[in-house]
Amino acid sequence: MKAALKRYARPLLGVLISGLLLWQLFAHIDMAKLRSTLLAAQLLPLLLGLCAVVAGFALRALRWHAMVAHFTPTVRLPATATAFLSSFALNNTLPLRAGDLARTFMYAKELKTSPATLAATLLIERLLDAATLALLFCVGLWLVPAEKIPAAWMGWVHQAGAILSIAAVVGLVVLFLLPKIVMWALRHFEHTSKGAKLKVIVVQFGAAFGLLRSPVLVCKLLALSLLSWGLEGCVFLAVAHALGMVLPGYAPWFALSTATLATLIPGTPGHLGTFDYFAVLGFSLYGIGRTDGASMALLIHLLLWLPVTLVGGALLLRRQGTGALDKIHQLEKEHA
Repeated sequence: MKAALKRYARPLLGVLISGLLLWQLFAHIDMAKLRSTLLAAQLLPLLLGLCAVVAGFALRALRWHAMVAHFTPTVRLPATATAFLSSFALNNTLPLRAGDLARTFMYAKELKTSPATLAATLLIERLLDAATLALLFCVGLWLVPAEKIPAAWMGWVHQAGAILSIAAVVGLVVLFLLPKIVMWALRHFEHTSKGAKLKVIVVQFGAAFGLLRSPVLVCKLLALSLLSWGLEGCVFLAVAHALGMVLPGYAPWFALSTATLATLIPGTPGHLGTFDYFAVLGFSLYGIGRTDGASMALLIHLLLWLPVTLVGGALLLRRQGTGALDKIHQLEKEHA
């Protein structure tokens, strides 16, 4: 009973939060205008947006490949790209971050890299994303006209920007120190079989952060992060053009930061509701009405979700076969 409660509590909480945010979003928009705006979308800007999606994910896949290749120089880009895109397809459709489990454990043998090392690269990937998005958010706040921010929000919004920036730096420091702290704790029971196994995992996990000691690699990872998220902001811009809307210069990248940072909130697979509500909130601070913002957010969400899910799902089936879902469920049981 307790195991079932633990397994389903977070997904149920996510559904509840997503439902509340969707209700809050759709309760304050003109549905007729929303429908007519979406039906009038122009194809060419959407195709350009799709190109930006492809280019952005290609750069993010290349970034992860660079991290894995640091430890396994013989690993091939198609193999890491398959694991990367498959994990997004799984995260977009299954709860409990199933894609992260797959990328860490299911593809470890094929990538010839230990699960602990792959887990560390995922954490570094998340830190790079968080730092980049925090930067976009802070720049966006600085550019938002003061009169657009409600007086009651002013202090909170600027504090949020500062907290995000500090959290990204503190998180990186903590992750550097975490393996050493755990190793110190392991000394008390490393003579046991479980302690010895855990020590090996922690050593591999900690060693993975050694890639951050390479200035060239760090600069490469940072550049790929900025370029990939910059391209994702272009998706927001392309959708605005497709719907015949003119946005203030930085609005697409600010809405990107608010929408994507909001995916840290528990929600459904694919971040239904969390992404959309906070994208509209980001647009609103740049003077975009709720209905127009919702039109863009829904179409952007579809453009980001559908292609990656289809391509990643196809690659997953090609490499893992029809038993892929059974493997995922087994991993969830083992690592719950």
